[in-house]
Amino acid sequence: MENVNWHTKATYDSLMTYGLNALKYIMLVNGGAIISLLTFVGHSHNQTTSLKWAFLPFIIGIFLGGLASVTAYVTQLALFNESENPNNTLPSHTIYLQISLILIALGLFAFLTGAGLTVYLIQ
Repeated sequence: MENVNWHTKATYDSLMTYGLNALKYIMLVNGGAIISLLTFVGHSHNQTTSLKWAFLPFIIGIFLGGLASVTAYVTQLALFNESENPNNTLPSHTIYLQISLILIALGLFAFLTGAGLTVYLIQ
């Protein structure tokens, strides 16, 4: 990467940081929500049966975050392969990048769904 100017490298590094933070955020908020729900259910025995469905969106959110981590890795692998072999016949990295972005958005949606469902079921 010696021939890449400093601005391009700095932009790439910051994009990697933002992407990693998005993946961490999805895992953190959904995992934290599960821990919070488990704590609440442990102290409130009459809400246990109605709140069991609120766990599902958060579990799905964690799963989507894990899948997004895998597709982010495959994105970087494809980008590396493209830079090393311009005649590469494998799928473009942009396909994997788009899948990663969709999974992150779905992970956020899962958190919002779980939070809304939890508030609804607690009332």
